[in-house]
Amino acid sequence: MKKVFLDTNILLDAILVREPFAEDTRSIFRYCVSTLNGYIAAHSLTNIFYILHDSLNKPLEECRENIIKLCSFFSVVSVGKDTILRAVRNLPFDDFEDALQAECAEEVAVDCIVTRNPKDFTAATVPVVTPRELLNLLQKA
Repeated sequence: MKKVFLDTNILLDAILVREPFAEDTRSIFRYCVSTLNGYIAAHSLTNIFYILHDSLNKPLEECRENIIKLCSFFSVVSVGKDTILRAVRNLPFDDFEDALQAECAEEVAVDCIVTRNPKDFTAATVPVVTPRELLNLLQKA
């Protein structure tokens, strides 16, 4: 296991310290800084900024700092026209945002998508694991 793609919910778990998920996500972040190559989608950053600032009323500077930190920890997968068109045409997906995440993960040939909602990615061509499953795999390696 060398390359992992993190779904937006995993990033929010870490930023918002959402229990009981925060400990596992922090461990995954540490792995991404030390031994794994972690990837996130560019559109995850805009979604996170919106959620933090507009929905949760976090201060603008705190929102900016979170985006800067994410960009320092992870490689960011661009979302261009071709990726968007593949995602919107990916009929097995009910949710466009999930389809876009899956297309980004496939684009950079990751080993897995890490999400708390694996059922949302049943149509993904990339293997899908929960944070706990990923940590178990990494501890066995």
